[in-house]
Amino acid sequence: IGGSITGADYIRIGRQSQAGHSYWDGHIAELIFYEEDVTEAEEAKIVSYLGIKYGLTLSGGTVNYLSSSGVTVWDATANSSYNNDIAGLGRDDTSTLTQYKSQSVHSDAILTMSGSAANFSNHEFLIWGNDNGATAETESSTPGSVRKRLERVWRVDETGDTGNLTITFDLTGLTVTGTEAKHFTLITDSDTNFEQSVTTQIAASYSSNIVTFTNVNVSDGTYIALGTDIVAPGGVSTDLQLWLRGDLGVSPASGSLTGWTDQTANNTFTVNGNPQTGNAAVNFNNVIMFDGNGDYLDGDTTIDMRTLFSVFDDTAQAGDVLFGPAEETAGATQGYFWRYVSSNAYIGDTSSHYTRTTTTPPAGTFLYCAEKKGGSVGTDSRIAFNGTDQPMGSYGSNNPVDQHTSTPRVARGTDSNVGTNVDFTGNIAEIAVYGGSGMSTTDEQKINSYLGIKYGVTLSGGTVNYLSASGVVIWGTGSNVGYTSDIAGIGRDDASDLDQYRSISLNSDAVITMSGSAGNFTNHEFLLWANNNEPLSFGPSASTVDANEHLRRIWKVQETGDTGAVSVTFSGSYIRSGWTYYLLSDDDGNFGNGGTTQLSKAVSTTNAVAFAGINPTNGQYLTIAQHRQKNFFQWFFFGL
Repeated sequence: IGGSITGADYIRIGRQSQAGHSYWDGHIAELIFYEEDVTEAEEAKIVSYLGIKYGLTLSGGTVNYLSSSGVTVWDATANSSYNNDIAGLGRDDTSTLTQYKSQSVHSDAILTMSGSAANFSNHEFLIWGNDNGATAETESSTPGSVRKRLERVWRVDETGDTGNLTITFDLTGLTVTGTEAKHFTLITDSDTNFEQSVTTQIAASYSSNIVTFTNVNVSDGTYIALGTDIVAPGGVSTDLQLWLRGDLGVSPASGSLTGWTDQTANNTFTVNGNPQTGNAAVNFNNVIMFDGNGDYLDGDTTIDMRTLFSVFDDTAQAGDVLFGPAEETAGATQGYFWRYVSSNAYIGDTSSHYTRTTTTPPAGTFLYCAEKKGGSVGTDSRIAFNGTDQPMGSYGSNNPVDQHTSTPRVARGTDSNVGTNVDFTGNIAEIAVYGGSGMSTTDEQKINSYLGIKYGVTLSGGTVNYLSASGVVIWGTGSNVGYTSDIAGIGRDDASDLDQYRSISLNSDAVITMSGSAGNFTNHEFLLWANNNEPLSFGPSASTVDANEHLRRIWKVQETGDTGAVSVTFSGSYIRSGWTYYLLSDDDGNFGNGGTTQLSKAVSTTNAVAFAGINPTNGQYLTIAQHRQKNFFQWFFFGL
């Protein structure tokens, strides 16, 4: 842009008038000539007009862009870190500029914005540039619903109000995790800390490497990032159709439920009846309470239903249905994923085929998985309790049970025999539904591990490994032989949006709670523990100065990363109020042969004693001890 011609009688465009007649080989978008020299201010307006119109970054992004009236519409100083691939939209009647769709001409520009002419008045502009960050994925500085984003960040300058926009990203040639529209998220914020106070929006479409977001309204100074993979249970986002969490997306925080947000954004649910929230919890995570009398939720979009994972407590165990199709009518289809009938768990499909376990489901809260695969009973469709597949039996000849595409309904089904609704009675902590053709054993174990840690579930009787979303073993059966009871843990896993910093096993005989500080946990750091299932009584000698007998029950911890100091609380009737107790660690689990360290001491309250500032290490054994005073009779006759 720019230049001058002097001493010419006329101008020829596209051919040189000298001998040889050199011709222009290229494209011409626009030519502007003035009879006289223009001032610096005038030139700034002209080049700004051309820069906006043709997506040009002027002077390496070091100069302001001006409207025809001289107003700065892109401030080079305020955007000094975002001066790459500058482009913009705008209307300037003096320049006859009506640029309502734009992309920078630079080869690495991937963002395009378009607006509606009706939303632009004279001298209204929206201009953007980026920080020249890599177009590779990063897991740093992402909001809770997003697992990964592109490193590159954009910033916008808005003059006036340019209304709703369509924003597209061309990902051709880039390597990203997302494979469908719901995996991509537009992240907007008033600063570059995308972990908090952000606005997110799921893509409207993803086709031919183009991600499209519609009806986007950004304001002056907004920062933009592109999320390329959503969080998901266990980090398993492929074929995730529905995800309801009692600890997220619940309105209000307590009282009568008015909304429960599907974290996949596939469905918006209508709440019927009067479910309650904020009144109960499982392992310190909120649950939704259904009373079995008209409390249920209906979705609005069909999804593929093959595999369901859920943590819930069916308090009625009287034929009620946890989850199924909203299209179900009394006496017709039977597409439920859980129904408790005659001490068995049933699943069915929309062709009224169904099958059942030959075992009785656990009482109370547990982790449930059901998969509808079709085929022969006992070999394909299956049900698992707390991570263990159950033996399956037939009921009549109504097999196989097939996956189906339906609109989801939560906490209501029908009874085909009597033609009435059967509503769920109990508490629901979480539901995740997957479609597709099934998942790998590893992916299923990641999901089970996520739910197991979050809700204090001991998976498969302690006989399986717990995995992080990245597939790392965070509790290994091989290294923790003999310690398989009451498995629980705290940890952070961003791919699952897991932030569990306080935990106790779900089992009724669990007596130890650990609490950590969120500031001590980085992504993929965990602390898990389990015990040897010995009695909750004192007896064996303890080789410490202050204590002479320790609790027979011993815990072992496995730490991944460094989870810092935690609070360890023991509770139960074996704790006497007002006594002094000692927290001991050991190197091999034998607290009487040396290698024992007294970590802390504390005075108990009613049936509980808490130790603060404890930093367990990987492979450490823990228990508590007391100092029992021996009377003469015990010492003389029994040596006690």
